[in-house]
Amino acid sequence: MKTKTTKTTALLIVLLSLNSFGQNITFSFLNAQITSEGDDNYYEADVLLESNTPFKLGIGLLYFNYNTEAFGENVNASGALSISAPENYVLAEEITAFATPIYGGFLPVDNTASRFAFSWNQLFSSSQIADNNIINTPKGLFHIKIKYSDTTKPANVVFEAADLFDGQTYTACGGPFATDCYDSPGTQLVNDSYDSTGSTSLSTIQNSPFAEVALLRNPVNTHFEILGLETESTLKIYSLVGQLVKEVTNYKAGEVAVTDLKSNIYLIEITQGTQKKMLQLLKQ
Repeated sequence: MKTKTTKTTALLIVLLSLNSFGQNITFSFLNAQITSEGDDNYYEADVLLESNTPFKLGIGLLYFNYNTEAFGENVNASGALSISAPENYVLAEEITAFATPIYGGFLPVDNTASRFAFSWNQLFSSSQIADNNIINTPKGLFHIKIKYSDTTKPANVVFEAADLFDGQTYTACGGPFATDCYDSPGTQLVNDSYDSTGSTSLSTIQNSPFAEVALLRNPVNTHFEILGLETESTLKIYSLVGQLVKEVTNYKAGEVAVTDLKSNIYLIEITQGTQKKMLQLLKQ
């Protein structure tokens, strides 16, 4: 006959297995582009995260590979790497009542000459995170910016997805008040996958009709505007499940109303002939 302790232990093992293996998370890129500031050129892209089961994000660590011919070696030590959490991105979330950041301890480091890592910490208890901030549609996590040493070389910025670097993301830890990660640890999410297709390698600025394109007023309430288009383009706005919700033809400049769209994340596809560019739109 099995003892009560044995049954309890078996149940805990099953529950831990479900928590660890039944949840799939996916990291991806969006808005990869070359930007310029004076004589300096930069590769910029957003890193997004989604999950088939919504949860509150805890600590995490990601690794990235890149082409040293485009950026040089050890981009963090050389000062070429900048990582930020723009407004409305997950790692920029605050405790509303106190305007206090929930996440911090951001640490970019060189892992090898052609690979860097970025980690973040959870500063307050999971109870201070109002809602599940990772859901089943991609949400902006943070933004990468790397200074080019040679824009004629492909960027090749991709996630490092080898087994050694997987499983470094956790659900939020902590009890009702303090961040007590010892007694109330988060769950390690081991079913992670990495989609680097949105980090499309870019060549020279001169070869891109979208080099100076920027989205004005993002996030938006009523309307947005795209700056930097030199010729008329077609704009298509898609939901994150691929549904076309709005289309604007012969667009070059001016305001585009989005009062008819619900609060959500959308993708704007800009088309000029055979060339396309995707931008992320946050509708409040």
